[in-house]
Amino acid sequence: MKLIQRRHIPLLSAHKDHTASAAITPLAAPELVVIPLRQHIGEAGEPAVAIGDRVRIGDVVGESAARVTATVHASVSGRIRDVKDYPHPLGGLVPAVVIENDGRDEWVDLPVIGEPEHATPDELRSAVRRAGVVGMAGAGFPTAVKLDPPPDSDIDTVIINVMEGEPYLSADHRMALEHSDEVVDGLRWIMKMVDAPHAILAVESDKEDAAAALERAVATAGLGSRAEVRLLPRDYAAGAEKILVEVVLGREIPSGGFPYDVGVESQNVSTTAAVSRAIRLGSPLVERVVTVAGDGVERPGNYLIRIGTSFDHVLDEVGRTGDVDRVIMGGPMMGIAQADLAVPVIKTTTGILAMSPAESRQGSEVPCIHCAWCVEVCPIGLMPYLLVDLVRFLDPRDAAAYNILDCFECGLCDFVCPANIPLVDVIRGGKHTLRERTA
Repeated sequence: MKLIQRRHIPLLSAHKDHTASAAITPLAAPELVVIPLRQHIGEAGEPAVAIGDRVRIGDVVGESAARVTATVHASVSGRIRDVKDYPHPLGGLVPAVVIENDGRDEWVDLPVIGEPEHATPDELRSAVRRAGVVGMAGAGFPTAVKLDPPPDSDIDTVIINVMEGEPYLSADHRMALEHSDEVVDGLRWIMKMVDAPHAILAVESDKEDAAAALERAVATAGLGSRAEVRLLPRDYAAGAEKILVEVVLGREIPSGGFPYDVGVESQNVSTTAAVSRAIRLGSPLVERVVTVAGDGVERPGNYLIRIGTSFDHVLDEVGRTGDVDRVIMGGPMMGIAQADLAVPVIKTTTGILAMSPAESRQGSEVPCIHCAWCVEVCPIGLMPYLLVDLVRFLDPRDAAAYNILDCFECGLCDFVCPANIPLVDVIRGGKHTLRERTA
């Protein structure tokens, strides 16, 4: 296990005392689940069911023929109550399938690859695509597509991201610790699909127990020198894909580029376990581990939650203290505040934080004083204050020349801004507008 160093990015308080040691606990399924047909980057699915249909867990409820998409499945058995637009945790209304849970938890017959060791990379990718696996750290890029890089790519290293630098969040930590065998099994298939001879499991140094579990799993799997566990100092933003590749391998992904441009395949640790389940069991992504925390939560922890469960149901199950200023999906740095707690848990829900007024540290926005603190902390050298001015007062297309699309919304600029300017929100909106106008 090797500890490596990197350039300094300010450390943030981890706030993980209540969750890092909390074992994964299944949460009771609700009476109704709402399954959005868009839980991923790319084309939304079309409804594959109608009102009144009976479904089992794993039945396809939404799919698309597009290449960049992800199939969506029922997470409970029961009847389709409705197919309609529904509030989405990422904002706006999205077509969704509403299922009334019959409590039977009946599963569809799953398509299992008999001998995955003898399967071709294309057959393995097909299993991942059928399972609807997406990047579970928040981006939601369809995993089967990511595991099919351009033919001229020369992938020499797979990096499994076990950093989870966001405060409060511990779901990936617990997955690596409690399901290390599945993680390493998923890594085996990922290496085969991209034809990579070497792999690195990058673990933040405050997760030594997870690192030790992964080392044991690597040894048991017989991967030998082909896979190694590396510890990195706790350092927020190092878990971002572009930064992690630079930290671990010293390779810089070009602006607008991808890891495969520098010979790397990168996957989140929970996604990697989902790849194993898709290939070994044929199991679709119908539930995930979510950290539920914050001063507004009575029993903070890491909960295995069905996709489609409302935030309201989650908070009712774990208990509320009543001292809640806002609820965030994700972590406090990169997460999105929720206006409606009827929104459902989706494949990219890493956390649900019920935060007290003291935790949310909201303040009134005042004019920028051009202190340049946002520039100093940006891990990829952008000028957030300038990007915000370009988006607000000129045109997001002008911000493209200053690499606005390279921003991965880590939130460090927001954290240090003394003027309380919502830098990330403005930049996120500018990126969305820019993509729409250049589509």
